[in-house]
Amino acid sequence: MAKKTPANRLRNPNGDPITALSADAKPRLGRPPRNLKPSLIPPDIAVPVAIPALTPEPYNIVDPDVDRLGTDVYDMPTDVQAAWTDLESVPLIPTPPDDWKPQLGLLPAIPDRPILEMRALAVAYVLPVPPPEVHNIELDAADTGLYGNGEYGNCVFVAIEKDRVISAEALGVKITKLTAANVIAKYQEFTGITAPPGPGAVTQLVLEWIQKTSFGWGGSHLLAFGRAPLNQTGARETVSEFQSGIFSVTIHQSQEYPNRTWDQKPNDPIVGGHAIGAGTYTQLLEFAKSWGYMVSMTPAFFAGSVDEIAVLVWDFQWESLSYERQTTLIADMQALTGKAWTGPQPIAPTPPVPTPTPSGYTPRTSMSTTFITPVRILDTRYPTDTPLQPGEDRRVQVTGVRIPANVVGVAGDLAVVIPTAGGWLALTPTKWVGPSSNLNFVPGQTVANGFVVGIAPDGTFSIHNGSLGTANIVVDISAFDI
Repeated sequence: MAKKTPANRLRNPNGDPITALSADAKPRLGRPPRNLKPSLIPPDIAVPVAIPALTPEPYNIVDPDVDRLGTDVYDMPTDVQAAWTDLESVPLIPTPPDDWKPQLGLLPAIPDRPILEMRALAVAYVLPVPPPEVHNIELDAADTGLYGNGEYGNCVFVAIEKDRVISAEALGVKITKLTAANVIAKYQEFTGITAPPGPGAVTQLVLEWIQKTSFGWGGSHLLAFGRAPLNQTGARETVSEFQSGIFSVTIHQSQEYPNRTWDQKPNDPIVGGHAIGAGTYTQLLEFAKSWGYMVSMTPAFFAGSVDEIAVLVWDFQWESLSYERQTTLIADMQALTGKAWTGPQPIAPTPPVPTPTPSGYTPRTSMSTTFITPVRILDTRYPTDTPLQPGEDRRVQVTGVRIPANVVGVAGDLAVVIPTAGGWLALTPTKWVGPSSNLNFVPGQTVANGFVVGIAPDGTFSIHNGSLGTANIVVDISAFDI
């Protein structure tokens, strides 16, 4: 019987027969091309050829650039290629179905394996329109290391470390960063692979493994992980609330190094799956960190090639989460696992301390309340006014049009519009003396709240900007007391 050649039985992830291997072989899944950092990639050497058995459960370790079986058809050394002609008993590798996509990095691709959905809060985190720009990845921009991703298919492990580092940097928390050797060691411990090259791993299984280890990850402990809604709003809310996340993406040839702008293009051959750390977005683009450098994703690429958004909750992030997020996360984890929560407990908001009476102001008793069609008495967005400056106390005149001179108090709505920094606003009859506030906000947020405030004898009240940035303010009055 004539011997079969590799070209007779091997197919690439697109289902096309492989007739020859080019000199500039494609990268292994989750690894950069060989021309990225040659010094980090060992020369091809002859290695024993292991023929994996077909299995109906390809989930523990998945290597999509090899037709889901584990034999690398892109990086095979020349002498190993020749060895294939001497193998008579190798089973035929089936052609992947037309709708097949690489599975590396996908969180929920494991049947009957539960995954936490990061549901919206009752008081949802709402991004303003347009959303502010968030640039957390830049905090880690100086680090261009590959963390072994030039040798191994350990992109999931690299992305996890990037998520942890970016989150800690954004929060100003000091952590012990892992070295490349540390990341490789964790990959080797999980996969059992002790020498390159190696297959990729499924994100969900790696995160479950991290949760179960008593020593954690670089001194940090992973409290929970879940999946965010797969859209740009879900990605931006993830970055805004949790500082970072992990994108599982399908990589095509046009996304290979040195292309740092990833777009969706027709007839673009798939290279494989990839996991990358995310932590920056602008009004137009999403950004992530892959192979040591930042890449930008167009909306078309995000819609067509981002397969999953993973949310990781580390122990050092707990205090930064809202009380409602903490309680919701605990309830959802207990419902998902059927086990009691053993992590940190919710941190209840501190009850506000009563505001002392401002000097020079004597409270007055209201005899009646009059409701009116809302009247706007302040909008600093207009050229005739200016945004509140950091720490400013601004007097606002109330009496005049539709509000009588003998008013003792007013009620209405207070809004902040795209402030340049996080902070709070406080309304008082005279200059603010603390410690309560009427409205809290984060950078770039547009949010409103109702208020009731006493009026000074001169018909004014004060707005205090408790922020390190400027803020545009809008005030509407809908009722007054006399």
